Amino acid sequence: MSQVIERYLDRVMLYANRKSEHEATAIRDEQRDHLMSRVEECEAEGLAREEAIFRAIELHGHPRTVGYRLRPRFPWVDVRSHGTARGVIAIGPRAVGVFAFGGAAFGVFAIGGFAAGLFGIGGFVATLLFAWGGFGIVPAGVAYVGMGAGLIAVGGMVAGVVAHGGLAAGVWAEGGREFSLYAADTAPGWARAITDMARDFDMLGGMTLCMIALFIPTLLLTLWMQHREQRRLAASDPWLLE
Repeated sequence: MSQVIERYLDRVMLYANRKSEHEATAIRDEQRDHLMSRVEECEAEGLAREEAIFRAIELHGHPRTVGYRLRPRFPWVDVRSHGTARGVIAIGPRAVGVFAFGGAAFGVFAIGGFAAGLFGIGGFVATLLFAWGGFGIVPAGVAYVGMGAGLIAVGGMVAGVVAHGGLAAGVWAEGGREFSLYAADTAPGWARAITDMARDFDMLGGMTLCMIALFIPTLLLTLWMQHREQRRLAASDPWLLE
């Protein structure tokens, strides 16, 4: 039955993905010791040896969960096919990092379906300084979004201290339909300068192209790296992925 434990540890170490052979061996030995201690505890409770081994493995946890937990705490790059990736560059269904890319991304620079941090691109973006996407909230910076709010907000339906859009509301707002505290002849010069820039088609077009040029390659790279991780897991032994 030791083969069952070794097979389980194979699965754990596959997800742990430790590059250093010395570290991998030490971690594997530690996990084996934990498992054998659990086996002894289960046997002491009256279970047969075979049942005790399977019970110990069940208590220890799913190989993917255990393996991901055994990865370095905050590596340079962390790519995961499940769960939350954590690293300087984090890529996964959920990602937390300096550069975070995922379905839900949290970082200094975050790109995802939901993105939160200082700078963000995504479907729903909640950032401090800059957001580009479908819906965005940026309390201390620029929101360039379809719908949202920011200190400075530009887009389809927006609100902010300074706002420009199809429907705009703010202390100084300008657009197709606006709700503004200031009238055009009383608005501060700096606020009018911002909305003048927002009317500049070349500037907005250039910004949009820059965002697209950043978003699409990043999305493709993220998908490729996740696919490569899945292939690495499958190539090791398809049985391990069950």
